[in-house]
Amino acid sequence: MGTKKYPVENDYNQYLSAHSGSSNAYTASTSTNYHFEVSAKPSNDEEPSATNPSPLYGALDRFAQFFVEPLFLENTLDRELRAVDSENKKNLQSDQWRLHQLEKSLSNPKHPFCHFSTGNLETLKTLPEARGVNVRDKFIEFYEKHYSANRMKLCVLGREPLDLLEAWVSEFFSDVKNKDLVPNRWPEEVPLTKDHLGIQYSAKPVMDSRELVLSFPFLDEHMLFESQPSRYLSHLIGHEGPGSIMAYIKGKGWVNSLSAGSSPVCPGSPAIFECSMRLTEEVPHKSHASADMASLTPSTGSQKLQGNHQGLFSVYCPLAGDGAPAMGLRGTKGHGRRRFQIQAKDPVLPLHLEDERRDATASTPRVAAERGQEATQI
Repeated sequence: MGTKKYPVENDYNQYLSAHSGSSNAYTASTSTNYHFEVSAKPSNDEEPSATNPSPLYGALDRFAQFFVEPLFLENTLDRELRAVDSENKKNLQSDQWRLHQLEKSLSNPKHPFCHFSTGNLETLKTLPEARGVNVRDKFIEFYEKHYSANRMKLCVLGREPLDLLEAWVSEFFSDVKNKDLVPNRWPEEVPLTKDHLGIQYSAKPVMDSRELVLSFPFLDEHMLFESQPSRYLSHLIGHEGPGSIMAYIKGKGWVNSLSAGSSPVCPGSPAIFECSMRLTEEVPHKSHASADMASLTPSTGSQKLQGNHQGLFSVYCPLAGDGAPAMGLRGTKGHGRRRFQIQAKDPVLPLHLEDERRDATASTPRVAAERGQEATQI
């Protein structure tokens, strides 16, 4: 939306396009990432140097100005908001986004994870303006409050010698202000309280798909970046070799794929670990009866697992024709650990996914979650 050095709208994108480049950006739960690519060689097709720079030099100059002196031009603001709104409308028929928003909407309302994270024209423009809020002023306020050199990281890759790349970075990015902002943390509340655990949700997908997702509370790995314990678990659970979980349940004809991994929520808050399975059509439509499970609630498509099952967050699966979940889940507890059994038919041949924390009162963080949107058009 323009910068003081390059005030013309879209100067950055036009420069990239003129040099076989492109740009994009995304906001995840813990960071916003801006990135671009551009032609690696000068127009004369010779090797780049200080006297014969590649288009990367001009691109870095324009890119840096977004963080040095952005203008947030008034006449471009509305178009940017409508672009966000357009992307949100695209997501409305995406099962992944719909289930993600369902997960967020049913989380702790006191934790920021519950909010609508992508935004649309109503939440970003219509409603604020109705309350007398100047949206452009809020953009500038957010920039001043959160954008600081000590909260940023930069990665530059080019054909130029390393010393030259370092000189360019120093030239263009040294003016990014270091406001010595304290890193944001959210330790006061957890995304999922005890009341948000031990629940099964069933949702009818837009596309022809069958999926079972098991979600468990996990660690906040913000300061565990060197060891990343979730990588070990995801490798073991997602392994597809002989004797693996995947080999067993695929051999039963129940699934086509299995994946597992942890997603961060925000620093100071627990993460969420998910095991996702693409189900086959052969999975029985009748869930196994269990004293631990209440009857399905037709109005919400969810059911609460009775008992003290602190290790389970939720299950997503399509409803069978008779209104019953395509697969059942039962939680059991014993010997200081909790165990969950996927039930597909009688006799039950359970797959055990164990949460190794010792009991419901353990000090280990209990809850978590990732990705996002709020309760709009689920």
